Amino acid sequence: MSTFTGWDYVIVFTYIAASLAIGLRYAGKQKTVEDYFVANRSARWWAVAISAVATGLSAVSYLGVPAWVFQHDLQFYVVIFLLPLIMLIVVYLFVPLLARLRVMTIYEYLEQRFNLAVRTFASALFLLLRGGWLATAIYTQSLLVVELLGWPMWVSVFVVGLLTAFYTILGGMQAVLWTDVMQFFVLIGGILAMLAVVLISFQGDVAEIWSIAADRGNTRLFNFEFSLVQITFWGILLQNFIENLSTYGSDQVMVQRFLTTRNTAEMRRSVLFVGFLSVPIVILLALLGVGLAAYYQQHPELAATLDNADRVVPHFVNTSLPAGLSGLVIAGVFAATMSTLSAGFNSLATATMIDFIQRFRRRAPQHLRHDVRLSRLITFAWALASTIVALFVGRLGTIVEIFGKISGFFSGPILGVFLLGIMTKRCGPGAAMTAIICGFLTTWAISMTHASWLWYGPVGCFTTLLVGWVLGQCYPMKPQQRDEPTSDASDSRP
Repeated sequence: MSTFTGWDYVIVFTYIAASLAIGLRYAGKQKTVEDYFVANRSARWWAVAISAVATGLSAVSYLGVPAWVFQHDLQFYVVIFLLPLIMLIVVYLFVPLLARLRVMTIYEYLEQRFNLAVRTFASALFLLLRGGWLATAIYTQSLLVVELLGWPMWVSVFVVGLLTAFYTILGGMQAVLWTDVMQFFVLIGGILAMLAVVLISFQGDVAEIWSIAADRGNTRLFNFEFSLVQITFWGILLQNFIENLSTYGSDQVMVQRFLTTRNTAEMRRSVLFVGFLSVPIVILLALLGVGLAAYYQQHPELAATLDNADRVVPHFVNTSLPAGLSGLVIAGVFAATMSTLSAGFNSLATATMIDFIQRFRRRAPQHLRHDVRLSRLITFAWALASTIVALFVGRLGTIVEIFGKISGFFSGPILGVFLLGIMTKRCGPGAAMTAIICGFLTTWAISMTHASWLWYGPVGCFTTLLVGWVLGQCYPMKPQQRDEPTSDASDSRP
């Protein structure tokens, strides 16, 4: 029986109204494309960091992490402790580059380092990657709305997607950043509310919860076997390293947040804070999965009504939370999804506008206002496209598998070509273009086998690096091609 009450509706609609109010607060204040996409590079580092964490914690994480642990075990999330180290690598490799170039998309660097073809291909892969990622987030959110409110899936998908698009289109990056900050605290409140209910049901006996979950196999931390087919520690380690390094170093969604900071020092602080802030949140979500495993073991009458393990969080909210807390959790899931969608819509529009439209159609300064209007239209177009695709992504598997497959398919080659540009001097434009294509095709080939999706990203990245390095040794760049990219991007942006 549903526990969703009038008070829960009040909480959810209050949260939605607050998000829209922030969007309206910044509506119409963007005079240039730089205002709209990077907030005129005036954001505070702590707000940027919280925005990045909120963006990463989409409904895929909010619902997917507990669901994965509920179905499997903890080993997929043990490697979260590596994230601060990965962020140090981002600070060392990517932050100096971003601070020096002051670009609006990270892919502008690839044109300056290699050529226009490499930039365009990498940006196109990003559009496919994050378009699929947003569709997954919308689909995941809709699972909860369908469970609690009984809406048809297509209604839920369109409400979630287009509602978020509304305030993103109005307020640009400033609205995205400040709604993310508000949404971050809402989603944390939802996680803590669910953990509290589980703990109270066991009278606070954490040892009993762990013991029951352990008997079900949900607390296993490591599987050191080596297998290309099964999920093991080595596959998880490599997949996590490549995905996070790609996400925070060469993915426009995250990089665009860092580009809004005022200077290099603030950019560095925001990157490092993301690494340390994300760890406890993922740990809480994983422990929630352990708690739910024990809770459902102790309540077989509830387990009998759970027909899809991916819906364990919505089911728990619908059947076990008291009035008021259900609304808080739903608001938290909305917060997780809307922060992700707003960031994604804005970044997809940025890459489309800067890497394609402005790059191939030069305009005079008097047309900048027109470009802001066009940017809003592009944001809406991506919102609509992602919403439509969300109706079909559920066929790819569980929530975590859907995201892992989409991310691994594209992130490896993108990261590989950036590492070629940053870490090698001999790799030229032809070698880089050949390398990223080979990385993409190799990823596609391995996806046709029985290999686990955990290997998609590592294989794509290492193939790109290997091909680029070998070709760079055989056909090194000519001396006149080796000029360092500078902050003057007049040759790549109007």
